[in-house]
Formats: sequence, C-alpha cells, structure tokens
Amino acid sequence: MVENTQGAEDPETLRTRAELSEFMRRFTLTQAILCRPVGVSQSVLSQWMRGRYNGANTAVTDKVKAFLRSHPDGLAPEVLAQLQTERLAHKRARSKMD
Repeated sequence: MVENTQGAEDPETLRTRAELSEFMRRFTLTQAILCRPVGVSQSVLSQWMRGRYNGANTAVTDKVKAFLRSHPDGLAPEVLAQLQTERLAHKRARSKMD
C-alpha cells in the first residue's frame, strides 16, 4: 500500500491535527516546545500542522496521537519547565553563533 504523503484528504490526520491545535491552545504551548515530546523536529511538526509535509504523514500522525493519549491533562509542570529551559538554552546558543 502506498502512503498518502500529503495527508490533506486523510480524515484521521485532519482530526489529529485539530486535536493537537486545541491541545496547544488550551495549554498555551508552541510547536517549538511540543516537537521534542512528540518525537519530531520543529520543521516537520510545523509542516504537518499546515498540511504541507511531504514525508510520512501517517508516521507523524501516529506520533501525535500517541502524545495526545499520553498527556490528556497537558504536560506536567516540571516537564514543561525543563522543555522551556532547553528551548531557551538552544536559542541562546544559536544567537551566539550569529
């Protein structure tokens, strides 16, 4: 079976994308924070969220679904704090390189 790499017509991808958007809105989270716990890069998550990812959409959808099942009440405060600290350190390191 050939995978649908666009994902636009796949109802499961559309539903999962909407669920992740709602999760992000409800818990005030960004793609930059969520990409690591979901298990994809920020660019993959961004492209997937916009329906423009040309890779394995089913694999990304499965990872997002697993993440949402694992975190129905949002991220634990200590996990969120750690992710935010890591993201800030990464931004600082990149700005020093410029």
